[in-house]
Amino acid sequence: MRNVAMCAIFAGIFLAMSTPTLAEPTIVGPSGLFVNPTADITAQEHAWIALNFLDNDDNSIWTLNFTGSVSEEFEVGVGAVHPDDGEDGISFFLKWLFMPESEKYPGAAGGVTITDIAGHNSATFYAVASKFFYLGDNASENASVHGGLSYVTGSGDDEFEFFGGVDVEIVQDLIAIAEYNSDDGAFYGGWSYGVRYYLGPQFTTQAGFISGDLHIGASYVF
Repeated sequence: MRNVAMCAIFAGIFLAMSTPTLAEPTIVGPSGLFVNPTADITAQEHAWIALNFLDNDDNSIWTLNFTGSVSEEFEVGVGAVHPDDGEDGISFFLKWLFMPESEKYPGAAGGVTITDIAGHNSATFYAVASKFFYLGDNASENASVHGGLSYVTGSGDDEFEFFGGVDVEIVQDLIAIAEYNSDDGAFYGGWSYGVRYYLGPQFTTQAGFISGDLHIGASYVF
C-alpha cells in the first residue's frame, strides 16, 4: 500500500486533461511494446496510467505505472509491483528522446529503469531505435520496427542484453505486437506477442503472452 500511495503522489505531477497519444506504457513502465521500450515517448503534458496482470508461472504479478512527459524530449514515471507471492516493489524510470524520427531515419532514445523489490535494487540502462513504415492507405500496410541494447546491473551478474520487436496495424484500432528480449533472468525474457486495441481516443487494452505466460493490461491517457 505504501508503494501505491507513492505512485499516486508522483502521478499528481503528470496528470492533466489532454488529447490521446500513441506511446503506451510497457508492463514495466516506459512507453513501448508489451515489455520492451521504444524510441517513442509520451507527448508533452500527457500522462498514462496503466494496470497490468501477468500470470508468471502461477505466481501472478500486478504492475501499476504512471508514465508522463516533462518536455518534448523527456519522459518520466513511477510504478508499483505486486506479486501474489512475495514482497511489493517500486520502480522509477526516465527516457530521453535524443534523435526524433524523420522520413528517412529512425528515432533514437536512451533511458534507465531502476527497481527495488524486496530490498533488491537493479538498474537497466538502454538505447533503442524505432522506425515507422507508412506503406499505403490501408491500416494493414503500416508497421513499426524497434531494436535496442541494454545493460542490466545490480543483480550480481551484470551483462549486456539485446531486444527488439515489431508492431503492425492489422485493422483500424487493432495492433499486433511481437517482440524478443534476451534477458533470461527477467520474468519478461524470451518471446512475447499479442494484440493492443484502442477502445476509444483515450482508453487502450491489450492481451497476449509474455515469455509464455498470459498477460492482460489496460491504459488510460490524460
